[in-house]
Amino acid sequence: MVAKAACGALLLAVVTSAGCKEKSTDRPRRSSSDIPPAGQERGGEYKNAPLFGSGAVFYEGAASLGSTDSAEITPEAAGRDDSESGVSEADGRTIARLSSAQVKAVTPLSPRTLSVLLRLEGSRRAVFKPAVRGDKRPRREVAAFRISRWLGMENVPAATMRRLSFEFLIARLEGEDEQFEARLKKRRPNTPDGQIEGAMIEWLPGLDPSGYGALGGKSGLLELVGRDAPPHPLAEEVCAMLVFDYLIGNWDRFSGGNVFVSEDGARLLLIDHNASFEPWSDRQRARMEELLEALEKVPGVIPERLERLDTGTLLRIVTENAERGPLLTPQEIALTLARKRAILEQIKKVYKAKETQSDK
Repeated sequence: MVAKAACGALLLAVVTSAGCKEKSTDRPRRSSSDIPPAGQERGGEYKNAPLFGSGAVFYEGAASLGSTDSAEITPEAAGRDDSESGVSEADGRTIARLSSAQVKAVTPLSPRTLSVLLRLEGSRRAVFKPAVRGDKRPRREVAAFRISRWLGMENVPAATMRRLSFEFLIARLEGEDEQFEARLKKRRPNTPDGQIEGAMIEWLPGLDPSGYGALGGKSGLLELVGRDAPPHPLAEEVCAMLVFDYLIGNWDRFSGGNVFVSEDGARLLLIDHNASFEPWSDRQRARMEELLEALEKVPGVIPERLERLDTGTLLRIVTENAERGPLLTPQEIALTLARKRAILEQIKKVYKAKETQSDK
């Protein structure tokens, strides 16, 4: 959990390798023998650049960063290994319920995505986002959840892919939204078993937008993570959110109704990630670059996790079922790794700025 992770920042000064497909620089390259062990200071040069709390630990690493980013995508590389995915035992129990719980009733939610709210046995609820006619958005929801856990975040609802009987969904549909029902019926799957696949997402009850509004919305959250901002209980989660959104390509965070503050004000709650993993338009890219540049503090666990994120690791994270294969396409994998490198470059800039400030 990011909010409870070590508050000392782990800052990576990244040395780009020949394996990274980025513009060359005039900086001399370091060999692996120049890289100190994780957590070990070199010559005291990192002592004055804490970003979160005091007593921060700094690590310069990954001389070969990106050298495995373009590894071949094979079934072996994509084999599921939840011991490395960050999915907890509690998540596993939630996923098991989402995968097998009997559906009692269906209520329309979104006429745009045809998402529905399912009432499950045991008075539990879940959101079902159907994958109609090759729609990639549901699997992106599940991939986003799994990546969030690997980053150490616990404020994204659990999600898993599930197949449901289409006729059963129609039969259990409640309410009198004839337009929604008509649209849903038009998306009847052309499958032998009459089932439709979609993302089953944990329902977060009682989401209240007032907490987000009370903080000043988007601008208020970004003010919490400015370089000179005073300590705030949400600061680390805001930083983690910025990293997470950039990594998965989620340009839609602040369009409305996708970020909430918990009732006690101690956590952010993040939902709706179906717009992630696609190539950005110029406007979306400008928006995301602006948000990345606002990243001036970094929770301790995230840089180390990003450093380890290569093709094989990412494939294992986003493979929910070995027979089904990865939830993301090769292009989506490549774009995610490219965004990872951009985040690490921003972390390096933050470190350099802090180092320059401390030298004055």
